[in-house]
Order: sequence, then C-alpha cells, then structure tokens
Amino acid sequence: MRRYFGTDGVRAVANAGLSAELAFAIGLALGDQVIAQPPHRRVLIGRDSRLSGDLLEAAVGAGLMAMGVDVWALGVVPTPAVAWATRHSDACAGVMISASHNPIEDNGIKIFGADGFKLTDQQEESLEAGIDGSHPHRPVGVGVGQRREATRLRQSYVHQLSALSTARWSGSVIADCAWGAAAPLARQVLAGSGAHVRLLHGVPDGQRINVKSGSTDLESLQQAVRRRGHGTIGVAFDGDADRALAVDEMGEVVTGDHLIGMFAPWFRAKGWLEGGGVALTVLANGGLRRALAGQGVQVVETQVGDRYLLEGMRQANFALAGEPSGHLLALTFNTTGDGLLTARLLLWLLAESGQTLSALRASFTPFPHLESALPVADKQRVFADPRLTEAVAVQRAQLGQLGRVTVRPSGTEPLIRVMVEGQDVAICTRVRDTLLALIAGLNQEVVGQGG
Repeated sequence: MRRYFGTDGVRAVANAGLSAELAFAIGLALGDQVIAQPPHRRVLIGRDSRLSGDLLEAAVGAGLMAMGVDVWALGVVPTPAVAWATRHSDACAGVMISASHNPIEDNGIKIFGADGFKLTDQQEESLEAGIDGSHPHRPVGVGVGQRREATRLRQSYVHQLSALSTARWSGSVIADCAWGAAAPLARQVLAGSGAHVRLLHGVPDGQRINVKSGSTDLESLQQAVRRRGHGTIGVAFDGDADRALAVDEMGEVVTGDHLIGMFAPWFRAKGWLEGGGVALTVLANGGLRRALAGQGVQVVETQVGDRYLLEGMRQANFALAGEPSGHLLALTFNTTGDGLLTARLLLWLLAESGQTLSALRASFTPFPHLESALPVADKQRVFADPRLTEAVAVQRAQLGQLGRVTVRPSGTEPLIRVMVEGQDVAICTRVRDTLLALIAGLNQEVVGQGG
C-alpha cells in the first residue's frame, strides 16, 4: 500500500505531487469513513492563504460531497481553529489545507478526528487504504452532500481566545502574520488582552505567505520593534498560525524554548501543569532542561514533531509541550499547536507578572545552539549512509557530556537538518561545519549515481 501521509499530513508541491485528483481521492476516502458515523455527516474545512488553497479545498470538498457528506467551510483560518471548531461542534472530522511554514508552491492536507486531535498512525493507514480503493456506491439526488459557510464556528474560536482572561496588559504588540491565516484574526484576539495591536504582513496573500516574514524569518519584526520602542514587543506566526515566536522590547528573539521556560512555572502556579512536567523534543536546548530540572519540573523527551510531542504528553499525562520553533501544545486549551493561543497566553503572563518580556526571557541561559539544513537529492539515502552515522558519533564525542548532535531528514522538505549544541560555540561551529561538508559530499555521490 502506498504511503501518502508524512509527519504532518499529506504534503507536496500543489497541483503536482499533491494533485487535485489525489485531494479528491482523499475526500472520497474520508467521506467513506464519515458516512459510517451517523447521524451527523459533516466535515469542517479550513485553509491558509496559499493560492492553491481554493483548488485543493474544492477537490477535497467535492470528494466528501460525492459520498453524501456535508462540508462546512471555515475559510482562511489557522490550523488550530479547525481543530477547536471540530471538537466543539458535531462534525465527524476536520480538514486543514495548509503546508504550514513551507514555501508557497507547497500545500498539504491535515485531518483531525471528531475529538480535535490529528489522526493516529493507524487511522492514517486506514484512510490510505481507502485512497487507493474504489467507491462505487455514491448517492444521487438529495443524497449528495452540500457546502455551507461556518462563520459562527470561526467567530466562536476567535471569541474564546480574545476572552481567555480578564487580566489587562496595556502595552503595544506588533503581530507578524506572515501574510497567512492569522491575518484576519490576530488583531481581535490580541486586543482582548487590552494591548494596542499593530499588524505586520497583516493581510492574507497567497503569493507572499512565509516570504521573509513570520516565525521563519524574524528580522523584519525585530527591526519594527526596535523602531517603535516604548516597550513594544512582537509576536510572529507561521503561515497557518500553529506556532508562534516572540521578540522582546529590546528586539531580541524569544524562542519556543524561552516560552516553555516562562510558561512551565506559571502553569504550575495556575494548576495547569498536569503531571508536573513538560514534553520536549530532542532539539530542546540543554540550558532549558537544566533550568526546568532546577525548578523540579519533569521532562520527557520525544522525536521532532507535534505528533510525537502529543504521544509523549499522553504517556506521561502532561498538558504542556513545545519545540524551539514555537510549536507549543497546551492541552488545557486546545488539542494542537496554536500560535494565537500562545501569543494570548504570553500577554496574560505579562499582565499578571508585571515583568518585561526581556526579564521573563532570562528564565534560563541557553547553551550555544546551531541549526542548519542542506537540500539533498534523496534525504533517506544520505541519512542512512553509515559514514554519516559514524561521523555523528565521532563529532558528538568532541562536545563533551553536555553536548548534543542531531542529524535527521526533514519530515516535510527534501533536506537534511543538523543541530549541534554544547558549551563552547567554537567547537559547536567546527562540529556543524564538518557534518555539513560530509552531507554535501554524500549528496554529490547520490547525484552522480543518478539519485
């Protein structure tokens, strides 16, 4: 059976690897499962601002309606809005058309169950079997599905975020919406804290989504915060707003690790830190781990990706998890990473603590941490080469007991990613450059072999 789902749904170049035909087949397969779940045969669909979003939404929706399933369209919304709305309605599933932080030409299809959680591996495998199958028993006449606008559900998602707390923070915040799904909602959500909100890259634009903007490129937000001054801070979302990073009033970056370092003791004081700990990926900074240990906060480590974070949270009975990229999960509030929620919680924390963001950012001292990525012709072949495995072991020994090296293929792009961390930045740089040079050489061999 062919595998379609990766680490975060089905993702590829839109109208090529992710064709309208494939999207229609996914709609048929999902519809076949939904019609077995009476009485409510409804599926919510949202999308980010990519130009291909209309095409793929129409194709998935057509497949669903061809099986007799009603489609409720949320329009351009963040991925977490689909998760939240699915969970808080009588929908059988939710579909998000988005490639998150990927380049413009990519797109993806993420699917949520009725509980608002992304599908498990077993559920994805069951759906994949249906994608390649036939669906001859389609309804006709009044049996076909219909499309409706889900305006009320979209606004309910916004309202519950904007009304999250009565604590008021009277500062100014610049919200970098990355020309994406956060743009129509960010002002209302963040203004609910009492803040003065200014948008940057603040309209949905499918030709510029994620381009030199948002959480993948913070330079313009840092410059805007520094120009504004007067205690202004910044928050940055990616294209589908399932992650958020921040910039403090000094223009310094507040990573996902910093956010976890701030949130963990605050969550514990609020009674939200279930299980007394947090889930972190292997990319989490060693300085954060040491700081959390000093506060008595337990840590469980997982592979990179929110599905693995969620699995680790559930096994440990934790309610908080996060990645350095700003992908945070707070199960007290939502079932998936939610950048607008993260930003709203940050403003709540600022209001209650009375501290500046730069002071909160100093909750731990990060170890030197370097990340790089190289495009490769065949990421699995390069990654599986024993010479790379041996080199990683050798270079890891150079960093000492507290140092770490992670080399992995990207789950969504044709890249090999390298992370090096240690207490000496010069050694970290040397280790990273050695591994990148080896990966480049291995890739050239693959290209030369016609890989």
